[in-house]
Amino acid sequence: MTNHQSELHIIIDWECYYTKPEFELELTESSTLKMIEMIQFNIKKEQSKPSFSKIISFAKKHNIKNLNDFNVFIISDESPQYYYRETHSGDHKVNVNIYDLKTTLIRLMLNDLKLSCTKNVTNTKEYMELFGIYHKYYKIKNFSSLKEVFDELNKSSYLEWLVMRDFEDMPYNINIDKNLCVKLLVNNYFLVKSILGATSATDNMFDHGGTGIRNYVNINNQKILFDFRTHELNEVDHYYYCTPIFQKMLNTRIWHPNGFYIPNKEMHLHTLIYNSIIHEQHISAKNEKIFKRYGINPSKINKIDLKIILHEWMRKDFYCYCDPEPPESF
Repeated sequence: MTNHQSELHIIIDWECYYTKPEFELELTESSTLKMIEMIQFNIKKEQSKPSFSKIISFAKKHNIKNLNDFNVFIISDESPQYYYRETHSGDHKVNVNIYDLKTTLIRLMLNDLKLSCTKNVTNTKEYMELFGIYHKYYKIKNFSSLKEVFDELNKSSYLEWLVMRDFEDMPYNINIDKNLCVKLLVNNYFLVKSILGATSATDNMFDHGGTGIRNYVNINNQKILFDFRTHELNEVDHYYYCTPIFQKMLNTRIWHPNGFYIPNKEMHLHTLIYNSIIHEQHISAKNEKIFKRYGINPSKINKIDLKIILHEWMRKDFYCYCDPEPPESF
């Protein structure tokens, strides 16, 4: 097992208030934050670069009207934690170790300090691209196979994950193409995204406060769709299954002999029934075969009888139904 949990983040000091030693001193009280590098951006030098207009627009979004030289601090967070905070763009889930450091420093200076910070790893990559330092810190990940993806997930001691369904032929006997979408349930959205080097497949991404949890992972030089669902309370997944169902799926997951995790029989059967009844218009032939394999009488494989089976299970464990998922979640 390895520590895949660490994340890179950025804090921007718009007025060069801190020197590198001074900022490092501010980090000494934190057991998780470590300084990697300080980069000073000279405005006269930046003006000649094609990206300068984007930097000006970026600064204006952060209420910086007169842009002068500024410092960018690259920070490693060895134990990231994500909770909701009120940001300038609304209530978002953010890395609180970074965000709370920024707000504390501003408060100590009686709000007379202009700092900005990244909220998550997607933010960090966007900032690094803007400042022309992305390739110094990140390499595009490209896996040779789905098996290699699963092996990479298994290396992390912090990640809990499973393939929710459609795993019967994984990872060897499955076509890696644009029609594939691997549906993962995880305990940490941003961690799995960081481990796999994933990029959002929708503009309405969860990373920026939206509902989209669909991402691309590079496999054999192709962009393959993955859903990263999470059991964490108050996230977008309350549209899919209720939180206790997600938690039970992760807590009772089992090991597949092909090297990945799947739901146990009870959770797989009933969440598949839920999917067939609530999320899909028709019961697929593939799901019919699975229901038969799990012992459901063929005469009962219809929406009316399956709903009775589902309702009894939901009522027994006090689960609740959720609203159908909005299209923009994909």
